[in-house]
Amino acid sequence: MKKIVLISSFYYPTVLGGSELTTKDRGEVLQQLGYDVTVITTKEKAQNVTNEIINGVKIIRLPVKSIYWSGDKKIHTPLQKLIKKIYEIYSHQPLHDIEKMIHEIEPDLIIMHSICMGFGTAIYELAKNYRVIQILHDNQVMNPTWNKYFNFIFARINRKRSKLIKEISPVSVFLGEDYQNAGFFPNAEVNPIFNVVNAPALAKKEEKPRGRKLKIGFFGTLARHKGIYEFIDSISLCPEIIEKVYIVGEDIEGIRSKHQTDLILFTGKVALDEVYKLMSEVDVIVMPSIFKEPFGRVIIEAYRERAIVISSNRGELPNLNIDKNLILEEITAEEIASKINLVYSNDYSLGKYEIYSNQFKDNRDLAIQAIERE
Repeated sequence: MKKIVLISSFYYPTVLGGSELTTKDRGEVLQQLGYDVTVITTKEKAQNVTNEIINGVKIIRLPVKSIYWSGDKKIHTPLQKLIKKIYEIYSHQPLHDIEKMIHEIEPDLIIMHSICMGFGTAIYELAKNYRVIQILHDNQVMNPTWNKYFNFIFARINRKRSKLIKEISPVSVFLGEDYQNAGFFPNAEVNPIFNVVNAPALAKKEEKPRGRKLKIGFFGTLARHKGIYEFIDSISLCPEIIEKVYIVGEDIEGIRSKHQTDLILFTGKVALDEVYKLMSEVDVIVMPSIFKEPFGRVIIEAYRERAIVISSNRGELPNLNIDKNLILEEITAEEIASKINLVYSNDYSLGKYEIYSNQFKDNRDLAIQAIERE
């Protein structure tokens, strides 16, 4: 039985975003397929190493030694964040801690997922002695911090270390090209493996008729880089064609207190099953990201619930959006309102969206090909 170690800064039940859901799914699928899977992840500082089993997957949780643990979901100052990032970039302690576990397990393969918020790229040293595949969920290796000056320094370090990695599997073609165009992973073979999206198909609606007032949704972190401000402003430009707006996600910038109206409902961050229920009830979901999205899980989840999607033209989003006339050329309130009006003024058959989403339900064939590749 082939032994596989998954390394990820966070693992279920600690979920900060889509990458943790993908890592959990990947580990459980590999275990079901007969591989011996162990996950190495982080936990609160000043605690002991713990071992547990979740759905057949062995989990080793290592306490972080930096200033704080990102999984605590607390608000930290810019200085605290910078100190933590300096530790993750320069400290080799995570590498030494992981090496002890790796020597005991003796894996045939190490698969790294999101490592920058707990371990850091110093663990790329493992690639000198073991076969390593880096799964790229986001651009954190390329852009490790918000501070432009330190980001330049830290990115140079990560770029140099990335030369050790011989195999990468980005979650989209766009993300792999973005990294290699910036000089990262120059020696790596690229094998994209899209994220699995196993949202339940709750919606039974067959069509969206023209001229009916719209229920509109925004799903994701309420932050500037997600285009939330432009989205909210767009609602005021076409309120007569809107029945209700649902804004679902963590409000990290205090937006709700300034923009709550009778038309706009802020739900806050809700459980995943409630997210899917709300998606199944809206007509259109707007994803106006300013940030270059590496994948765009929300689009696939929306399609699974037979919702129409208006998206920005950043990152992988235009590749996933099957309605090319609903891709924003500019991320402005006026452009978003124009697309909302376009949806309002047209009939839509909705079954095609669910059919399209089915291709993202399973990527095990691609994963096995990558694992068994010699």
